[in-house]
Amino acid sequence: MMTIDEVEHNKHNQHSDDLSTSSNQTPSQDRKPEQTREEALKERLLEKEAALMKTKKATKKLQKENKHIKESRTWKVFSPARKVRGLFGKLFQGAKAKSILEENNALKAYNQDLKKDLEHMRDALKTKQEHIDHLEMETDKVNASHLHQRTKQVKEDGDTISYIQNLVQRKESVTNNYNEALKKLGRHYRKDLADVQQIVYENLLKGFKKEDIPEFIVRFAETDHTLALQAASSFRASLTARARIRQLMNGKTPENLLDNKRQAYQLVDAFGIRRPWIKGKPYTMKEIPKEEAIVIKPVDGAGSRGVYLVYHENKIQDVKQAKLLTSWEALEKRMEEDLASGWVASDLWMIEEFIVKNKQEQTPAVDLKFYCFYGKVALILEITRFPEIKYCWWTPGGDRISTGKYEEDLFQGSGVTEEEIQTVEKLSAQLPIPFIRIDFLKTDQGMVFGEFTPKPGNYDEFDKETDQWMGDYHLDAEGRLAEDLINGKPFDVYHRWRSKL
Repeated sequence: MMTIDEVEHNKHNQHSDDLSTSSNQTPSQDRKPEQTREEALKERLLEKEAALMKTKKATKKLQKENKHIKESRTWKVFSPARKVRGLFGKLFQGAKAKSILEENNALKAYNQDLKKDLEHMRDALKTKQEHIDHLEMETDKVNASHLHQRTKQVKEDGDTISYIQNLVQRKESVTNNYNEALKKLGRHYRKDLADVQQIVYENLLKGFKKEDIPEFIVRFAETDHTLALQAASSFRASLTARARIRQLMNGKTPENLLDNKRQAYQLVDAFGIRRPWIKGKPYTMKEIPKEEAIVIKPVDGAGSRGVYLVYHENKIQDVKQAKLLTSWEALEKRMEEDLASGWVASDLWMIEEFIVKNKQEQTPAVDLKFYCFYGKVALILEITRFPEIKYCWWTPGGDRISTGKYEEDLFQGSGVTEEEIQTVEKLSAQLPIPFIRIDFLKTDQGMVFGEFTPKPGNYDEFDKETDQWMGDYHLDAEGRLAEDLINGKPFDVYHRWRSKL
């Protein structure tokens, strides 16, 4: 056992190590942004929830170990001995009691010192771990498995907010340093020949996000049209900006009105486009009639969540999870899970016609999802869902391409015709919206309208190349739409439909 002097000596050495460690850390900001009382309470709540979870886990573990010990053979064998030891303890209390008590108190005090040292060492270890995290984030390739475990541990320890703040601060610092270096390098070429500037600026643009591109490069690009500012184009950024517009307008944007399936059906009726019939008003889960050859959909849903194809009462297909349910009870249980998990927002469902590829085989129709940019189709996703879900990406020119999404589940689809693309582009051009995905079902008798999708799921998973050229489509659509609105394009069918809502 260590002496008290040895403990003090170790404390001094540990303090020196901590000073050395802290000198290697990135300095924090002098002043942190002031928190509101509500934000501070939320952070404390996160910490307390994590601490409570750790306590519950520790308690459960101790209870399990205690139960295991008491049920062991050894515990049962020595049960009489424990009773005798208790009896002798009472008999021999006396002269030694005082000295034992004093020794015990000294050990307790020593134990408290050791606990303080341990806490001190844990704090130092935490600081070093944070430093390691920062260094790993700056390597060429992050270990995804380690990052998953590390962030999971951060959550369990209740350090989420401070961890996020440190990551954000470090990222901003590193990003700013890189941006500054790139900008300064570019400035050295401002007086060089245009051909030289062209080469340098093209390479610099690869390192900037659109909000970071310096003004002198933008000015050069607008003067010399051979320098394309494609780095400023991003489908992800455009959809995120559009989401912010919806927030600022309290959701009163044209695409939001189309996100309601029943309202969307009224609009395509006005355009004379075939769609599935729908039955009655919205139902609660318990009100849905047990009928054959119907599709059950949430009134407000996305990404096939909560969509079920009912062949008959004992054969029901969960579209999102591509699983077969064999009873109505199993369907209701799955729908309850949809609601509980938040996959479906509310217990309001619609019943519509089950569109099949052909009547003889009774196989579900193929999904065709057209990414439309105000009268132009940029991308088409073909989906077959049975016997397993598979995807195929198409350009309007009929080329199969890779986009970074669904790479493990691609198949050789059948594609679309030029006439089908023209039908979709004509519909898109009559909507005063820069982007909307228009979904159809393809049958042997032609296409049947499915829904409008203003917010495609997981749009952030497109690779960089796809994201940029679709970003170009979005910016181009915004410009053409603005020009048409200025020139007084009427959008008659759309406005008549909107006036009736």
